[in-house]
Amino acid sequence: DAEVNEIYAAVGGSGSLWGLMRLETDVLQHNPDLVFVEFAMNDVYTSMTKTQAAANVDAIIRKINEHNPETDIILVFITDEAYIDIDFDTKQGHRHVAEYYGVPYIDVGNAMREELDKTGNAWSYYFNDNVHPNDIGYKVYGDAVEKYVKGWLNEAKTQTARPHEISKTP
Repeated sequence: DAEVNEIYAAVGGSGSLWGLMRLETDVLQHNPDLVFVEFAMNDVYTSMTKTQAAANVDAIIRKINEHNPETDIILVFITDEAYIDIDFDTKQGHRHVAEYYGVPYIDVGNAMREELDKTGNAWSYYFNDNVHPNDIGYKVYGDAVEKYVKGWLNEAKTQTARPHEISKTP
């Protein structure tokens, strides 16, 4: 029964460093209750190291938490055709930070791999190019997010809202 107002702050092709620089003006000024963060794939494209990617996502999580400790954060990991079966470095870095802080993450790239395996459909059935989904591909991604968020919200029904405790040590 919640009212949802989407703040679409995504900029295609941008990595975590740019996301960090735009965080306050494009996201936090709107005082969001929930922030989805996805930069791991573009961090690969910008040749960012695992350590650099992790440091940027660490700073993003810390800034969101500093702005409002009750803001929920979910990291999302997409994929592209070349990385569909690879646990690539920047995704590892982002996931490490998420696990360190107890921030949930959704690997929609893994959901896509499972879909491809299950159906035997070609990549081009779901994507316009090597990374950008068409409506069918977005449905696979969206279904994975919806499934996760529904379970997450069901768990939250039994809990009282409280500030998230983020470690003082990055």
